[in-house]
Amino acid sequence: FVTVRTMLKLLLILFRWLRKPGKWFRIRGIITWIKMMKKVIVQNIQNIIFKKKIFSLKIATYLSALYQALAHYNWWLGFYDSFIMIIKYLYRVPHQHKSMKASDGESYSVWTPTGQIPLENDASNGLVDGMKKQSKQLLIEKKHIWICCPGGMGDIDPAMTALYSLDIFKGSKIVMFNNPGICTSMVNKPLTAPTETKYLIQYIKYLQNIHNYEVSLIGFSVGSVQALRTLHTINNQDIHKNIKLKSVILVHGPDIVRDAVCSCQNNWIVRMDIYFAFHLRWLQYMNSNSWNMIKDKIDLSWFNGWAFIQQMSSVSIGKDWEKCEQELFNLRNYCDKSIVNTPIMRVVAKNDWIVPFDSIDEKYFKYFKDVLISSRGGHCGVSQCQQTIDAIKKWNEEIVEGIEEENATANNQCTQETTVVAG
Repeated sequence: FVTVRTMLKLLLILFRWLRKPGKWFRIRGIITWIKMMKKVIVQNIQNIIFKKKIFSLKIATYLSALYQALAHYNWWLGFYDSFIMIIKYLYRVPHQHKSMKASDGESYSVWTPTGQIPLENDASNGLVDGMKKQSKQLLIEKKHIWICCPGGMGDIDPAMTALYSLDIFKGSKIVMFNNPGICTSMVNKPLTAPTETKYLIQYIKYLQNIHNYEVSLIGFSVGSVQALRTLHTINNQDIHKNIKLKSVILVHGPDIVRDAVCSCQNNWIVRMDIYFAFHLRWLQYMNSNSWNMIKDKIDLSWFNGWAFIQQMSSVSIGKDWEKCEQELFNLRNYCDKSIVNTPIMRVVAKNDWIVPFDSIDEKYFKYFKDVLISSRGGHCGVSQCQQTIDAIKKWNEEIVEGIEEENATANNQCTQETTVVAG
């Protein structure tokens, strides 16, 4: 048992020990050491916990990536196809820009490769050798040209650049077409819809009637909707008596534009609908200068993605969205008997990460001469799919061969008539 006497003895011993020199310094040192060790211990514990969290985060990331790779393999493969093509071919081929005035005062743009013979100065035009003036017959050989309708309201389409670099359009010329507002400023009205056909039809008429070109259209992404809508418009109006399309190719275009954009909206990894909205906002403000015409009627931000695209389109076009979609953004509405006489090829990729394959309705394939469903290519990543490259190359070769045969036949007839006149 501890008695009072024992406690007093212990206190006396402690007092004598504390009176010795240096004891207080040692006590302060011990207290300082304990505080320092406390910090070290706490820091080590925090580091251990943090490292475990980092390790757990790494494991979670690896597992998430593995899940994405397995569950969404086609999506990632399609993204890879598109990304690699853009890296390899975007702006790889130098192009010349030309602005042309439309009938309503607006200006549209065309881009041609610098290494290509100018469209207006083809040496194939002219008189047949030996033809006498009194025959009053000029033989102007037909030529073929591909007009590209770029996707995403862009200026130079990397997919078209890739095909041109791979010499897919041998024997034909190419030109990329931009509606007013893409590379030019709007004058009298806001930015036009990406599927507007008015200005493209004027340019087709210019090439055919002035320069005797046989014109084919090739559209990428939403440009496919513009290309098919142009054919449908020409074939259902009186203008089809004056101009005619040789063929049309639709590459990775959506059936309904809304379905494609909304699929991007529902993607938690890549919200491409926000990028599309930003791109349109940029065109409205920086390029076309049409933002001042519509900004008072827009109360959404481009960060709202699809909602902003929908509102801005309705305001710019001046119609309710339902009418806009039915008239401008629904490819199925252009699939009818009026287009079947023109050869059309549609290219669809199963790993398209913008236009889901299950959003394509196969019952409309009957209106196309040929439908290619490829396993690769992503969204307009045509350079990554040899099957698509071969199909487009063969399509072009058949057109060029047909035109050459027509020219040869015309040459023979003209030569015979000239001989008769000379005799």
